[in-house]
Amino acid sequence: MRLSSIITLLAAAAGGSAWQNSLAYEFETHNCKGGLTGAHLSMKYWKIPMKNASNSVVTYTVNKGVFRWYAYSATTEDGHDCYGDVVGKLQEGCNDLDKFVSKGGQRIKCIMWCNSWASKDKKYSCAAIGQE
Repeated sequence: MRLSSIITLLAAAAGGSAWQNSLAYEFETHNCKGGLTGAHLSMKYWKIPMKNASNSVVTYTVNKGVFRWYAYSATTEDGHDCYGDVVGKLQEGCNDLDKFVSKGGQRIKCIMWCNSWASKDKKYSCAAIGQE
């Protein structure tokens, strides 16, 4: 393989991974091990209702200073949107869906990532959901 082909291939791979921006994996267990119940990759999935069989979720974003995951107490009836109370900010890595219950909070039913740089009028803005 020629050097120019290798450089082109590496550039495409790097650009593709940057676009993937965020991911979330749902697990049956409370410790993010064992069977997967769902996998959500890319910016397309910015609101993710948790499946009933899920008890933990692994979250990741490319730039956690700009993009953040927040947990909600409810989903809409059709399961396409997060609503209710923002029960807390999720840390990158494994998050038990009951992590806020012991602190007087509610079980995580939906997660949503937001952009801290977006203006408040943007639906995916952290400011739009009351989080800075």
